[in-house]
Amino acid sequence: MDQVQSPPPKGVFACIAELFGLRGGVLTALYLILFFPQIVYLVSVVWPEVKYSHGYLIPVVSAWFVLQNVDELRTIRRRPAWLGLLPIVLGILLWLFSQMQSFNALAHLSMLMVLIGMVWYSTGRKFVLATAFPIFYLIFAFPVPKRLDDLYVVLPLQRFAATVSTRIIDFCGIPVLREGNVIEVPNVQLFVEEACSGLHSLYSLIALGTAFVFLTERRTWEKIVLILSTVPIAIAANVSRVTLTGILAAKVSPDLAKGSIHEYGGLLVFLLGLGMFVAFSAALRWWFPIPEDRAATDVDTVTAESPST
Repeated sequence: MDQVQSPPPKGVFACIAELFGLRGGVLTALYLILFFPQIVYLVSVVWPEVKYSHGYLIPVVSAWFVLQNVDELRTIRRRPAWLGLLPIVLGILLWLFSQMQSFNALAHLSMLMVLIGMVWYSTGRKFVLATAFPIFYLIFAFPVPKRLDDLYVVLPLQRFAATVSTRIIDFCGIPVLREGNVIEVPNVQLFVEEACSGLHSLYSLIALGTAFVFLTERRTWEKIVLILSTVPIAIAANVSRVTLTGILAAKVSPDLAKGSIHEYGGLLVFLLGLGMFVAFSAALRWWFPIPEDRAATDVDTVTAESPST
């Protein structure tokens, strides 16, 4: 009896062509031509920075999400909508204004607007809603505007990390003095720089945490809680770094506060924050199990307690 063989899996570009059609393919080519300078700027200037190094993964995660849901997306009837031209036109006008003002943040916003318009115009409103997460997840590929970053993120995190670390070191019985972002312990001065403030791991942890909660089965309130938790987790991990560095520098050796040991501390702090996030996610599921999990647990308990015949 002859067996019916399933068709071979399609490649990435074949799936994209099938989902978005010829119109979407042409728009994609025009999109890459128009925004090629911004894409080069992101790849060569922004993403090599430590705090935005997660940017390389963002388009991959977005594309992976689309491919993972390709069967579901195939069931959506494509109804191209002329209304999708509105965000395309507005995005292009915004891009032209950003080029005249040399304002990269507006250029990045225009990239997102044009992308939404492309999907809307070539496939319809329902398709835009179905791909909302992979589209808006691309926000994490763009840098935060520098003025906003410096005033409302970097400086407050630096002050907070320095203040809390000083109090913990003092609680441990070590003489400590803080002047601004400088912490003085016996034999060494510690300057809480941007890398020590929690900023580097903060952006990466938020991006990875958001992907985690949307690529796993979570209730809406769980997703919100987990995403919000990435901020205090990243800050707590970096406060631990500053505190531990101060204690080791005072009690063991000042060399532990500088050099390669200090540099690798950033990676260790990110891994610590990631571990804390995964642990909190597991604890949240354990504290508030979904009804199916609770029902399955009850069935297992009854089965274990029933006498064997």
